[in-house]
Amino acid sequence: MGFQLSPERVSPAPSMVEAVTRMPTPAEPHAVQRYLGMLNFLERFCPKLSDGVKRMESQRLFFKWTDAHDKAFVDSKNLIAHTPVLRYFNPQLPVTRQVDASAVGVGGALLQNDQPVGFYSNTLTATEQRYTVIEKECLAMCLPFDKWDSLPYGKSDITVQTDHQPLESIFKKLLNKAPQRLQAMSMRLRRWSFVVSYNKGTQQIITDTLSRAPLPLLSSANLSEEHIFRVELETMTLDNSGISSVTLGNLREQTALDPALSKLSLLTMTGWPTAKTGVDPLVRPYFTFKDELSLADGIVYKGQQAVIPTLMRPAMLNTIHKTYFGVGSCIRRAKVSLLWPGMTSDIKNKCMSCPVCAQYASQAPKEPMLSHDIPDHP
Repeated sequence: MGFQLSPERVSPAPSMVEAVTRMPTPAEPHAVQRYLGMLNFLERFCPKLSDGVKRMESQRLFFKWTDAHDKAFVDSKNLIAHTPVLRYFNPQLPVTRQVDASAVGVGGALLQNDQPVGFYSNTLTATEQRYTVIEKECLAMCLPFDKWDSLPYGKSDITVQTDHQPLESIFKKLLNKAPQRLQAMSMRLRRWSFVVSYNKGTQQIITDTLSRAPLPLLSSANLSEEHIFRVELETMTLDNSGISSVTLGNLREQTALDPALSKLSLLTMTGWPTAKTGVDPLVRPYFTFKDELSLADGIVYKGQQAVIPTLMRPAMLNTIHKTYFGVGSCIRRAKVSLLWPGMTSDIKNKCMSCPVCAQYASQAPKEPMLSHDIPDHP
């Protein structure tokens, strides 16, 4: 349950605090600034932390790490990893999990009454570093849940705080609206009852520091359930059964050449502006469902639908329309695996301008209305 018992005392288990005790030494001024921000946040629980802040304050602007700074860094980490900064888990109190992801790692903190119970951090693999921003942030939710499985088990008063606002809305939508990798993560998280809440990045001081200074990867020879899950995510592929391999190759090439989809790919990987007015007009039509977009093998997807570049849309319209099944059938067929802004209107215009469709549409027989016999007695 996160405790280590000894004849002398009850203390936090090493696994609860290793994200702090094994945190690498800051290598540049910004890393020092982030760590000092975490110390300032935790100082209310342990006034002695202010000594470490004062001894490392000079490193904010002029970085010259000395033995004195190293000692202050180690001492402050030891204070964070023990009471009074760290509290024991109380099953009667609500649980808050703060999570964050950076380009290189993920971090998490288990809190009760805003006081830390445990810390978590881990380095992303090379494949995970190529995930989109929302996929990294969702992975940051999954891994701490796996690490502290027994503590919140059976609780319903759990709040997950993230500084990535689209993650809050994606958990309110139907599961099939999310990208496939997020669907797998969401299914794994169904074991717990929790609410996702958006929290400004300035209030995620602890997890921001942990995600930017993560622990190295654990040995792959000792695969836990958590690491098996991460391997499954990495090997996951989208179901492209509705698109041929030749078309997928053309999609990949044209997506890289298309100005709008190039910008869309970049925004999907790095994150969107908070306001629609700050989005480039070329990609503004995609803003309303930005949290449903993903990038896989150079192709942008909305769920299972591939976003089609501008130059390929006429050829796709011809392929959709060649069966001459009518407007409704063509639209349903296209929506299975294709997407572009105004696709429904383009299909309607294509069918309405087709002489074959115009000739035979009016000849489609209508089912006559069938009336029942009127009863003549009760």
